Amino acid sequence: MSVRVSTNKRWGFLEVDIRARLPDGTRYRERTKAPVQSRSGARRWGEERERFLALHGPVQPKKEVMTVAEFKPRFMDGYAKANRLKASGIAHKEAYLRLYVLPLLGAKRLDAITDEDIQRLKARMERKNVKTVNNALSVLSKMLKVAVEWKEIRSVPACDSLAQAGRLGDGVLRGGGLRAPRRSCAQVDERALIAVLIGGDAGFALAR
Repeated sequence: MSVRVSTNKRWGFLEVDIRARLPDGTRYRERTKAPVQSRSGARRWGEERERFLALHGPVQPKKEVMTVAEFKPRFMDGYAKANRLKASGIAHKEAYLRLYVLPLLGAKRLDAITDEDIQRLKARMERKNVKTVNNALSVLSKMLKVAVEWKEIRSVPACDSLAQAGRLGDGVLRGGGLRAPRRSCAQVDERALIAVLIGGDAGFALAR
């Protein structure tokens, strides 16, 4: 194990070259810009880093979760367009995200959306008809499920509120109401949810 401090000839800053043996016995080398610009300080920092590597290994920085606004282009290109959805379907998703979801939730991390956020979205859309609200929630739900599939997040947040997308409005809940899947996000099937939404928009209801 060793620590060397030298001056980067091209850029002029101090560089620390660390060679350490990791906890599993493998040899590891790390060359990085010194966080301080004195040779003695850079060496002390390198020795501390060397001890850390010997105990813990090169710990990777935690991945930053994307916001809804940051993930939206990936969702539209990598899912909607890549799966060759109809132009009307792509325009539908684009419009609902731009008009309703992004203004309220665009700055939220994908894994930080709460049930309260979903209720706030519904409240903001209270003057819209039930079909419009359901469509906005359905697009958001699909985006979050794609984020899970692509390993951006581990699970769909606010799943109970999103699973009840078809239960809005008195006009939809007559005749016993619509019973959307609620046990867990793992049991929410996209095709079944869409069927519930379409049935609710058409005024249908499930029998008791």
